[in-house]
Amino acid sequence: MRFSRSKASRPSNRPWVAYEPVWAIGTGKTASPDQAQAVHAFIRNKLAAQDATIADKLRILYGGSVKASNAVELFGMADIDGGLIAVPHCRPKNSWPSAAPVCER
Repeated sequence: MRFSRSKASRPSNRPWVAYEPVWAIGTGKTASPDQAQAVHAFIRNKLAAQDATIADKLRILYGGSVKASNAVELFGMADIDGGLIAVPHCRPKNSWPSAAPVCER
């Protein structure tokens, strides 16, 4: 399952990595948007020190319990390019805000 910004919702050849805080795995807890942004910026900056082109093209996805209720805020952060979403959260019963990214298989 992939979750991406509407403008980039089609599959691409861009490389990507996903980040989920260790403390969030299997707990249903989500990092605050500021916490997630700080780690995503850290990852991008470390890569940029090695190769700025790769850092600019890399999609960094957040994977810690993203759902309709927190997607807009998380995906509004500068370095969070999308997310990995659990299948139950992408079902039609969960109404995603129109400003949120879209779920794709």
